[in-house]
Formats: sequence, C-alpha cells, structure tokens
Amino acid sequence: IYIFFSKAPTENGTGSCTAMPGAWTMNGERVLKARFFALSLFTEKKYNIMEEIVAIYLNPSLDKETYSNALSSFIVELKSKGISLISVILVLGDALSGEDEKKRSRGTLLLAELLSMNDIMLDSTTLHRLVKFFTGRLADYPSLSPSLHGLEAISLYYIEVLDHSLGDVKEIFCVLMRDMHIQGLAQSLRAKSFTIFTLLLQNKACM
Repeated sequence: IYIFFSKAPTENGTGSCTAMPGAWTMNGERVLKARFFALSLFTEKKYNIMEEIVAIYLNPSLDKETYSNALSSFIVELKSKGISLISVILVLGDALSGEDEKKRSRGTLLLAELLSMNDIMLDSTTLHRLVKFFTGRLADYPSLSPSLHGLEAISLYYIEVLDHSLGDVKEIFCVLMRDMHIQGLAQSLRAKSFTIFTLLLQNKACM
C-alpha cells in the first residue's frame, strides 16, 4: 500500500502514483491520508510481530533454544524497527503485573536478558525507570532472580550512562543491603548480589 502512495505531493497540491498500471493523480490531502494509513498498518504489523515473539518467550514450557531464538529475533526487531524499550514494556503489559507468577518471572527475565545482550542504546531516563522497576521487583519472589539479573546487566554495561544525580546507584545499594536478606538466599542469588556490589564499587563513576 505504501508503495502506491510513495511520491510526495507536487507544488500544485497533486502527487503521482506510478506503482499501478496507468499513472494517476490525487490531491495532496489524499496522499497524506494514504501515507498515514500505510504507516498505521506498518506500525500495527511490527507490533504484532513483537507480540508474537513475546508470547513465545513468556511460554514457560518451551526449551532453551526456542527462548534463545525468540530473544535474538526480539533484538533484531528492536534495532531494525526502531522500537524503544518502553514500548516493549507496554507490549509485555500484564505479563509484568498480572497474577500469573510464571509470566511475571519470564516477563521480567525478558527485560533483563535484553539488557544483558548489551546490544541496545538506552538513555539515563530509561535506565532510571529500569532501576526503579528491578529494585521494586526484588520483593516479588518469582521476579527476584530475573530482577537481580537485570541489575547486574545495568551495573556491568550501563553504569556510565546512569545519571548519578537521580540516585540510582544509591537505590541499588540501599535495596540490596536494607531490604534483602542476602544470607538467606540460594547460593546463585547470593553470588549475583555480591557481583552487583563488586561491579558498582569497582566503577569510578560510582565513587
């Protein structure tokens, strides 16, 4: 559809359409409406693809290879279509806040895995929101492990991007030290918590 209306209106308000046999014209307003319609179809299509990939990743019964392929496809969609991480959160929707514990866990894990790929550009505002999200989710046991995974990825790959005036590093330290009973966690979770501490303390930007 977009190909049909790909030419801009001419100075006299008309535009030509040559993708169909026998060139024909339409006024500029109709061209713009056609372009908006085509753009809406394109936007809807790319989000439908994203929703399909999310549905695969949220399914707790699939194998690791399927999850890995879904994650790789998701990264391709993000980069090629210019989709923001905030849009991803909107697509995840109830998977992040619903009553299904497995979906909450896998939805949080998807965000953490996207960060751990270190393959997307994020600004300090988005990172601030993600820090708030992951630290808040530490109190939700099904989301505990993926939330630590997300905080580890931020501490490893995005620490230089954080706006330290927003107190994100302090937030991570305080939540882990004040609200978490680290010694009572499983060994793998304790190790991840101490890795986050180490990464933050080693980075000069946090001093």
